[in-house]
Amino acid sequence: MAVDLDGTLLAPSGEPHAEDVAAIRGLKRLGVHVTIITGRMYSGTRGAAQALGLEGPVACVDGAQIVDTLTDRPILHATLGAPDADLVRDTFAEHGDCTFLLAGDEVIHDEGGREHLAFMRVWSPRQRPTVDVLRHDAWHAAQTLTAVVALGDREKLQRAADALEGRVSKLLFKAPGHDDFFGLYVRALGFDKGGALTWLAAHHGVALADTVAVGDWLNDVPMLKLAGRSFAMGHAPPEVCAVATDRLEQTPQQGGGVARAIERALATSLA
Repeated sequence: MAVDLDGTLLAPSGEPHAEDVAAIRGLKRLGVHVTIITGRMYSGTRGAAQALGLEGPVACVDGAQIVDTLTDRPILHATLGAPDADLVRDTFAEHGDCTFLLAGDEVIHDEGGREHLAFMRVWSPRQRPTVDVLRHDAWHAAQTLTAVVALGDREKLQRAADALEGRVSKLLFKAPGHDDFFGLYVRALGFDKGGALTWLAAHHGVALADTVAVGDWLNDVPMLKLAGRSFAMGHAPPEVCAVATDRLEQTPQQGGGVARAIERALATSLA
């Protein structure tokens, strides 16, 4: 079983709901492999993994970073290197209002991004300032730059996305609760949550048909499409619900969505 974090397992406070934690721990006692597949960096994931008692690999940054929770060491790390990193930097310099680097397991920002740091905690609470993000050494450091996020005007970011077509994996999104706040999230080409689920299932010797996934947002779509049984949270947008096999009523505010998914999946498997 693979669970998303923000909008799925975690309450708005950033903590997992007790009911869901208990359900996951019970599932583990049955011998089921449980893991996390999240857009967060590992530094923003480790606390949730510990709360669930997970031992083994979890997938972060939509599968670009897979880390062993027993050692805190990466098993797989897909980074943006030249010339793709150079293209992303030049494109965001032209079309992004502010840019953030997801590098070295922390979010790197300059003064232009300071007002958005609360939003960037979605990726990691570890945040480090620099004078100019577009001139930071991480753009050229080997095996360092995991992903880049640009925030700004939708039309400008769409032009950036078009310029990066075929060179990186990307997601253009509207920030929840904001009508005029858009972001473009890019990472190495070919890495998404579907690939992460495939890798983790193979690692545990489990067929994709025997996997269960729970998510709520656009980046969960590849994972929900591939899982044998997939659950969309109650607040998930139509694009997410359309690819899931099941729809939940619960939201992260009330919790219990993961627990209901476990109950329903177990009921079917034991029938």
